[in-house]
Amino acid sequence: MPRFRFRFDTILRTRRTKEDHEKGILSARMAELRKEEEALNGLEQQLYSCMDAMDEWTRQERIDPQMLMSYTMYFERIKQMIAEQRKMVQAAMKKVEEQQSVVVDAMKDRKIMEKLEERDFEKWRLQTERELQKTMDEMATKRFFKGREDK
Repeated sequence: MPRFRFRFDTILRTRRTKEDHEKGILSARMAELRKEEEALNGLEQQLYSCMDAMDEWTRQERIDPQMLMSYTMYFERIKQMIAEQRKMVQAAMKKVEEQQSVVVDAMKDRKIMEKLEERDFEKWRLQTERELQKTMDEMATKRFFKGREDK
């Protein structure tokens, strides 16, 4: 009995490989997003700790205008850096979302080929069963007629 061979096996393997590749890219983009989010969190922590230091400093009785101006400029710079980092986080999120869409499309392509393989296998199985049944029927018929001829 011949073995089942899917006629589009090469295409199916190619689509599986493509899906795996796209998932790898998605993983890298998600790692990039995490890195950008960690950088943003670091900047926000830096801003909060600096604000705490300024609060502590302003509780003292004497306030140095030069130091106050330096802190203010530093705060503005950190806020600017935070705004830029938020844009980088948004860009990384967009890349992740786009790659997720690519992965979903690759999965759909693979599943289409797998469904086709399942259908082809089922057709092959039914045809093989029919051929086997036909062979068995022929053998039974030959035995029947051979037995009648002998009598």
